[in-house]
Amino acid sequence: LTVNKSGTLSLLDALDVDGTLTILSGTLNAAGQEMSVSGDWNNDATFLAGGGTVFLDGSDQVVYGSTTFNNLTKNVTAAATLIFQSGTTQVITGTLDLRGAGSDSLLSLRGNSESVRWRIDPRGTRNLAWLDVKNSDNVNAVKIDTTSGNCVSSGNNTNWNVQIPVAKTQSIFGVEDSMRVIILVGTDPDDAPALTFHITSLPVRGDLWQTDDGGTGSIGSIRITAPDTQVTHSGHRVIYYPAENDN
Repeated sequence: LTVNKSGTLSLLDALDVDGTLTILSGTLNAAGQEMSVSGDWNNDATFLAGGGTVFLDGSDQVVYGSTTFNNLTKNVTAAATLIFQSGTTQVITGTLDLRGAGSDSLLSLRGNSESVRWRIDPRGTRNLAWLDVKNSDNVNAVKIDTTSGNCVSSGNNTNWNVQIPVAKTQSIFGVEDSMRVIILVGTDPDDAPALTFHITSLPVRGDLWQTDDGGTGSIGSIRITAPDTQVTHSGHRVIYYPAENDN
């Protein structure tokens, strides 16, 4: 279906497009009606959503152009890819509902360029699960958090929290009764520019200390006395002082 006319075309009922929808010129006013599109979405002009929902009900689909949707939904039962034109912005004022079907049936969100991110601005409810996200820039002030939705990050995402960062397990050895400098290390699939570390439990014997030394981290300044204490050193260093005669 191609909309190519001056003025406004307003829907009076639900619209089911079995193929690609192209808005070439003029305005398509959904007037709150539901729309289903099985092919690509190509918006080169103006789309007015009203209060309705756009269902992308094909398998692999591409969204071209910047569009403001009310509700946008794509749920799949098998692995599929939803591609957004890189450099464009999709605004969703209502509910964003994007869901795959399982670990082997992910809905992959991609741009059509590796060098330019696609932008998304979800302003309402977010129902997101079983996604594989790459090269996305969430321009909304609220970070997109999918850590409870079994999603994975393929990298280069901004303002997303797709997967929980993981701290590396370390065994610390040193000279008896001498302090140990511990450098905390972790990995973040979302490529965050900086990780924040928290001490979740305290040692059974000995003490952990914050350090204010921006160099080697060899000066203990404030003893850590409670779990969930954030590490303040920019290099993620803490100091461990063993209990007396502790190995």
